[in-house]
Amino acid sequence: MLIKFQEDLRRKNVAVARLKASGESTLSKMGAAREEADAQAKNADIERAKVDKAEQEASHLQQQASSELANAQPALEAAREAVAQVTKELLAELKALTRLPTGCDKVAAALLMILKNEKRDFGWENARKMMAKVDSYQCYSRWRERENEVSCEGYLDLNTCFLKC
Repeated sequence: MLIKFQEDLRRKNVAVARLKASGESTLSKMGAAREEADAQAKNADIERAKVDKAEQEASHLQQQASSELANAQPALEAAREAVAQVTKELLAELKALTRLPTGCDKVAAALLMILKNEKRDFGWENARKMMAKVDSYQCYSRWRERENEVSCEGYLDLNTCFLKC
């Protein structure tokens, strides 16, 4: 009977050794999986921080743009009122000038931006070319047609242009 117990004990020891090895292997795999999960969580935290920073920057830019737009509205309304007073004769007189008085260069640049969607050449010669057909009233008519189409984005471009001039 003692031999039977010893044999049974050996079998159980072998089974326990196998289970122990299997458990250690499982624990090792779980440890590796845990390390990988921790690394992924760390990367996710880094990406989350980047997203949060980008959201803050976007919010700041949106607030800044809203503020600039609010500041631009009165000037846009004033410009619309001034445009309502422009006549064909005034445009012809402006075109006849060889050199623009101070301030008129900004107006010419604004007209180039609005009528021709000009982005770079705000020179007087380019403005005169644009007004070449004042006699046919085309330039004036196009301005009147687009008067109410000036977008806020267009105004901000005009504002930038005036700041540069």
